[in-house]
Formats: sequence, C-alpha cells, structure tokens
Amino acid sequence: MVRHMRAAATVMVLMLPGAASANESPPPRVPLVQMANRLSHWTPAELCAHSVNVIQKAYAAGLMNGTPWEQRLMQTSLAGDTEGVEAALAENSQHLDAAALRAWRNAALANAVWAGREATATALLDGGAEINAPARVPNLKPSVTHALAAQGWGDKTEQAFQRAGILADQPSQTVGPPLLTAVQCNDVPMARLLLRRGADAGAAPPDYPARTGYAVITAVVLKEDAMLRLFLDHGLNPCQVSKVKAETVADLAQRVKLPPALVARLRCMRKAGGS
Repeated sequence: MVRHMRAAATVMVLMLPGAASANESPPPRVPLVQMANRLSHWTPAELCAHSVNVIQKAYAAGLMNGTPWEQRLMQTSLAGDTEGVEAALAENSQHLDAAALRAWRNAALANAVWAGREATATALLDGGAEINAPARVPNLKPSVTHALAAQGWGDKTEQAFQRAGILADQPSQTVGPPLLTAVQCNDVPMARLLLRRGADAGAAPPDYPARTGYAVITAVVLKEDAMLRLFLDHGLNPCQVSKVKAETVADLAQRVKLPPALVARLRCMRKAGGS
C-alpha cells in the first residue's frame, strides 16, 4: 500500500498545477486554452507530450480506472502499438455489443490522436472509429484522488481534481472530437490526416454544442498560424464559425495579433443578399 501511494504521489506531483515540482503540468486533458495564463512557458505540444507521459506512468502504476482489458487498450493506443490495439479490440469483439465496441474504438482513437500516433489513428479509422465523435476515456481511480486529498493537499488540490474531471463521481471524462484534440496539441500533421479522412473543422464539442468551429477558435486563441492555414486550405468557411462574445473569428485573430494576411483570410465574406 505504501509503495502504491508513493507511486500515486509521484504521478500527481507531475500533474497538478502549483504542485511542488520543477516539472509541473496541468491535470490530464484540461482544455489547453484554459491553461494558457497558468503555464505560459509551455507550448501546446509540450503540454500534450508531458501529460501523455504522465498518464502512461499512471497506467503502469495501476492508478487508472478500467478493467484490465480497458487499461490495456488505453495503454497500447497511447504507446502507438497498433498491433496491440487491434489485438485487444479483436479479443473483445464477441463480448461487447456494436455500440460498446465502437465507443472503445473511439476512445483508442482519442488517445492515439492525443499522443500523436498517426499510424495507430489511421488503423482505428480504417476499422470504423468515428472521426467527428467525442469519446470517453478513463480517469484516475477514485481511491487515488481521495487518498491524496486525505494526505492534506488541501482545497486547491480538490478543486484542481474537479476542474480536471477526475473525482470519484467521474470515472471517465469526455474528450474530443479528435480534430479538436489535434488543435489543442498544435499537431498539424495529425490535423492534416484527420481532415483528409473527413474531420469537420466546424464540429461543436459536447461541452459547447452551440459553438460551431470551436477547433478554429481554439487555434486562434493558441495563435496556431499553420493550423489555421491548414483549415483554410481545406475549405474552412469563416462565416460558419460562431462568434465569441460578439467577436468574429477574424476579430479575435486580429486581437491576438495574428499576421494581417491570415486575419484577412479569416474574414467572413458574404455575398450580397446571401446568408
């Protein structure tokens, strides 16, 4: 038990903002836009890479929710072990109904995208993963979060758990859609792969169902020039991106000081009499 708790503490020190560690990083999968003011010295790619590494350590230490099969699927998808992912899915194909199997395939895709595993993401899409669907992935075990809270880490730690969605009443959390995850990690090659496979840059995430083009807004806030050019080259219509506090996507791009030429491409150019 002592060894288990030491492992838990090691992982959580790496994960919690404000923890006493030189390698502090946000809780897993907190939307990176929310972290911009806290960890301005981390790039989106660094945040994702570090958080993926932390969660892989948490799985290895036995700190994550899920059955052994679920944990194996999550570990192999994070590691980019395509053969392992396909073997795990095939192993359970006769024991899960179609909807449950699809949900776990989507969860594996979410991990592969988050970790930048293009070959694994491609194989999962070939196998039927839904490119525009969000997914649910496991969180830390409730015993881990509550044991650490009981060690006296205080209210701020508990609030961090709540923001990250890793408390006992939330054994899993919703992530994605995949393209949004690629944007949050500023992974242009992964985004290009997803767009070529039919990803919709205008899709709204489950947390913000009215926010069409949320991935585009996220890319603007994170000042991802190359990502935005990629969207535009794949036919993005700025008119279809919802406004944020009365600002258009171009207004927002101008406010965060993106290049003027890019701001101009993000302007909504409606035809006279058009909608």
